[in-house]
Amino acid sequence: MFRNFNVRSDIDLLPMTHSFAFLVSRLRRLCVVGGLASCAVACHTGTALPAQSLDSPGGRLFNGYVKTDVKCFSCHNGDGTGANGPNLAERVPKLSDEAILKAIDEGPSYMPSFKDKLTAGEKRDIVAWLRERFKTP
Repeated sequence: MFRNFNVRSDIDLLPMTHSFAFLVSRLRRLCVVGGLASCAVACHTGTALPAQSLDSPGGRLFNGYVKTDVKCFSCHNGDGTGANGPNLAERVPKLSDEAILKAIDEGPSYMPSFKDKLTAGEKRDIVAWLRERFKTP
């Protein structure tokens, strides 16, 4: 009446193992794709200022008009007031030039490093633009 069930049989385990492996691979793919998609949406929500409104090299760099792989505006907004990244109007006045340069080089928290993407002069241009926009009170 009862069938003898041999758990160790390769034939008995094959369908279950295949189904489980398939499910795990699908879940991994869903997590990776979903994570990347949410990051792509969340990480780049800022808006660049119009190019014609920018008269400084630092402002043009910050807003992505000089180098295609440097888009500070995508997280900080073109005016620096923050999109999903910090509002620089609140931070810049409290930081030294060296601290801002270090942030650009090292990329604190979720910010990527721009150490190898910007020259020392370009970094100083961005700092000068930020200083002009967000003067110490």
